[in-house]
Amino acid sequence: MKCKLLFILITLTSFQSFSQINKGQWLAGGGGVFSYSETANSGQYTNQKNVQTAINSGYFILNNVAFGVNLNFSYVKNSDPVYGYGLTGGGLTSSTGGLAGPFVRTYLLSKQSKINFMFHGAYQYGVIKNNLSSRYFYYSPYSGNVTITNRESTSTNRTHNFMIAAGPVLFIHPTVSMELLVAYYMQKQESMDIRTHSFLTGIGFQIHLGKGTKSDKKSNQD
Repeated sequence: MKCKLLFILITLTSFQSFSQINKGQWLAGGGGVFSYSETANSGQYTNQKNVQTAINSGYFILNNVAFGVNLNFSYVKNSDPVYGYGLTGGGLTSSTGGLAGPFVRTYLLSKQSKINFMFHGAYQYGVIKNNLSSRYFYYSPYSGNVTITNRESTSTNRTHNFMIAAGPVLFIHPTVSMELLVAYYMQKQESMDIRTHSFLTGIGFQIHLGKGTKSDKKSNQD
């Protein structure tokens, strides 16, 4: 698993709006990444395609406290040719994964604050399917024979993901917030008993929807 760190400097400014973190309101967010890389080494070319998407939706059960669900999808494909010592061929490997789970987040400051601070905790359970397809041609200079080897394999791995994050939140609009988070991330793979620990920094956006409860409307008017 590759871990990419993104460090972004944010200039914080104040606005004339209330933050939408009241009981009875909703929040939603999401994002996606697509990357393609190609490597050339002594006439051999390898490439990788990577697609990742994530969405989340939550509901404020209390002022400043939201529960919700997050979903992730990932797809990675690698092409690795091999040449040398009479061996010619290559392989294709792909990995497809889907994860889902609950999250909880809490905002520390009041809803009148345009700049807030947030804690976020999440758990995800998912399945990752790995496919390998390869074909190699081996030519023996002694016998003149050509040997063809095909290999096909599929494996399924179940994973558990845990994340704890915290950071400042800037409400750039009454219904839009921008978050700069520092997170600890742990992934456990069941079949291979592998644990991966990561520290990340990233930026995200959330959309806040709904009008809140009647008591919250009255307090805002006051």
